Amino acid sequence: MRFRFSAVASLAALLLLPAGAAFSAQADQEAAGPRQTAVRIVNVSSGQKLIPTGYGANKADNIVVWAIAVEEAPGGKLWRLQFLGDGYYQIRNVDTNKCLTVGDYTAPDGRTAVVQRECGQAFNQQWGLPPAGNGHLIVARSDGRVVTPFNTGGNFWAVLDQESGALTQQWNFPPA
Repeated sequence: MRFRFSAVASLAALLLLPAGAAFSAQADQEAAGPRQTAVRIVNVSSGQKLIPTGYGANKADNIVVWAIAVEEAPGGKLWRLQFLGDGYYQIRNVDTNKCLTVGDYTAPDGRTAVVQRECGQAFNQQWGLPPAGNGHLIVARSDGRVVTPFNTGGNFWAVLDQESGALTQQWNFPPA
């Protein structure tokens, strides 16, 4: 049997492999298929993980996604990356079955909040994951800004910010 693989599907396979694992056609197939490996989304600089409000128990739309260093509950920390084509992914939370979305409201300093929302095909739920430094950026297709943790006075919201090259804008996707 002969397989054809795209460079983007190969990127997906590499994102979903454990550190040091070899690239394989089987991993490429799994990455492009509906049963992708669940990953955590971990900030390179701080170790904070993207987790929706309620640690996966709150399945409401438009709730804030936090960048949390100390996990207080077991849920909400696993995501699946679904390749959509054209270099973009949908990022779906395993526990809530909602997708990472550019929010309609702002964090306390005026930055756009990242929220979870019912999954669809809108550009505000499509994310580029280009390599950067020691990780990858998470770039909103809707406006080109990148996901960044922002301290709102003791709590860290995931917000969108202009790309600056800062380590705080870099993320890794280790498997669960």
